[in-house]
Amino acid sequence: MEKIERKIKVDYFVPEYRGAGMARWATGIAGNIDAKKYAVSFVGLKIEESFESRISREVRVVDLGKLYAPGIFLKLVVYFRKERPDIFVSAFPHINVISVMAKIISGVSTKVILTEHNHFFLLASNASSAFRRFFGTRVLPGAMRLAYPLADAVICVSNGVAESILDVVNVKDKIRVIYNLVVSDDILRLAESPWITPGFQTALFPSLWRPGDWSDKKITLRCFWRLRQLRGKGLRAW
Repeated sequence: MEKIERKIKVDYFVPEYRGAGMARWATGIAGNIDAKKYAVSFVGLKIEESFESRISREVRVVDLGKLYAPGIFLKLVVYFRKERPDIFVSAFPHINVISVMAKIISGVSTKVILTEHNHFFLLASNASSAFRRFFGTRVLPGAMRLAYPLADAVICVSNGVAESILDVVNVKDKIRVIYNLVVSDDILRLAESPWITPGFQTALFPSLWRPGDWSDKKITLRCFWRLRQLRGKGLRAW
């Protein structure tokens, strides 16, 4: 009788899932992982219909409900004990802290991987309220110094983001830089199509960066200028 091997359970925890962008991200992960070896779940606090309607029904989505920090912590403790994922991937500093502490209290052997997508102090200083700015700049760094060394790995999307995390907590041995995957099959397919619709004299390009000094705007502008030289002066960007 053929032995059935247990799949490795990998859970991705993001506070909110909504829109086509998150759906493409989730579909990209689920579609590029070996389904024979791994069972992937997407765990969130708010799962919008705009997300669920765009992903396969075969993709497991777990809605923990809209909760504040204490509730998230308690819910995760229960989740860890019930589901016992092998790998738990979380995002955003405050969620990362809660995830690490919930794993420890739950007593499971789950490997917790923290991910960072933004420059920490810029993210904290741009918070929507005075309380959140105070929490992000004064309270959260101390919590990170306690929790991050207890994680199994910290994944940053760029060297700049990694440096901003190291300014807060010394976890150099745990940090790995893995850039966001931006070249998908859809992009390669679109690259084969005409880049300007025939009959149009002007091509419009949206801004390719968000405000923040972690983006290298000079490289983007050099690329645009080079493209303008190759393709003509009918290019505009905003």
